[in-house]
Amino acid sequence: MKNPLKREESSNHAERPLEQALKQARIGLTESRRELSNTTAKLELLMSEHQEELQKARSKCARIERSLQSQVEQGTMRCLSGDAGQLAELVLAGADLESVISDDRQHLEPMYSRYRAGSDHSDFADDLFLLKSFDFERAAIMVLREAVLSHKRSEAALRRSAMVQFARTIDEARAELARKFLRALKDAQQFSEEDSRITEGLGLRPEEVELLRPKPSPPSIVNFEVVEWLFDMVSQKLIRAEELGGLRLTAPAHSNG
Repeated sequence: MKNPLKREESSNHAERPLEQALKQARIGLTESRRELSNTTAKLELLMSEHQEELQKARSKCARIERSLQSQVEQGTMRCLSGDAGQLAELVLAGADLESVISDDRQHLEPMYSRYRAGSDHSDFADDLFLLKSFDFERAAIMVLREAVLSHKRSEAALRRSAMVQFARTIDEARAELARKFLRALKDAQQFSEEDSRITEGLGLRPEEVELLRPKPSPPSIVNFEVVEWLFDMVSQKLIRAEELGGLRLTAPAHSNG
């Protein structure tokens, strides 16, 4: 024989609409946050790796021909053909950083060829390879810096978009909850007003009313935060302004000074 108490207990544990909506909304919000976090972690890791490689490349360039070494010391040689900001957008879109840099730097080969043509140093090919490796790391860091800046600019917009989507997902459930709250609030206010009138018609002095314990309920139990929340619900079109009818809403006095 089934126990009716267990059936009642299980029904009490059924998820409410807001709980169901929150569960769905949290999944979307978590995925959005994970995406932001993964991008940030990827950029930080790449930046760390290429900064380390840049230091190694700089050390190796200490033994190259003096004419090339001056380019390393001054850092004036062009290391990218295209715009670092545009290349950064490709990386943020999922393109491989090293492939993006390599493809772009192919257009700089004529520049390196001019250096090769002007030198009779026997080890110049090896020196040029070290210089190009150094320039590659410079280029990677330039693109990564632009990617970090672009990601920071878009991060705020992405977070706003995620929160807008989060709010939309739970709108219907929140509207239902707000209406339940309104019904309970109207009942509570009616009971409060009835209690606040218990001394009416008795001709009691204020000091006598003060002796009453517990004191009569205040005529309005709706504070400013609740009023603000209700009006916000109306402004976001979750409930209608007419649904506030019957409530005694008193906003606090504001000082002009």
